[in-house]
Amino acid sequence: FTKKNLDIFIYCNNIAMFSNEKVAKSSNQLFFCESCDYTTCKKFNYDKIIESLKSYKYYCDSLGIVFVFLPCPDKESVYFEFVPFSKQSSTLLTLDSILCENNINTINSLAIFNKNKKKSLLYNYDDTHWSAAGVSLIAPEILKKYFAYQ
Repeated sequence: FTKKNLDIFIYCNNIAMFSNEKVAKSSNQLFFCESCDYTTCKKFNYDKIIESLKSYKYYCDSLGIVFVFLPCPDKESVYFEFVPFSKQSSTLLTLDSILCENNINTINSLAIFNKNKKKSLLYNYDDTHWSAAGVSLIAPEILKKYFAYQ
């Protein structure tokens, strides 16, 4: 992409903790997971991710475009207790801290979802996409980032 009329670039990425598509049914919801044990989680290479995001940010900076990273947590990370897992993975929360330390704009979507997951269902029952309620929590955060640089 080039500058033209672009002021802000939101890079969305699904940070999936589980690589297999075995289905776990619980609470009438559809979840994808390998097993009910965090030992099967993918090993996360923070350095590689940070270097990639730094390169995107550098490119956007060179064009005068604000770069914002939006990690999209998978359903199993947010509703871990229904899979069931004994605890929530700290991968996205750790990643957010590292991004902040590296001056990379980010939206901590997992923290937002954690604060609101008991108020309404943030993912659809029958698939793993965000529901309207989930989208309505993140959309204002994107606008905040946009207007902060206007």
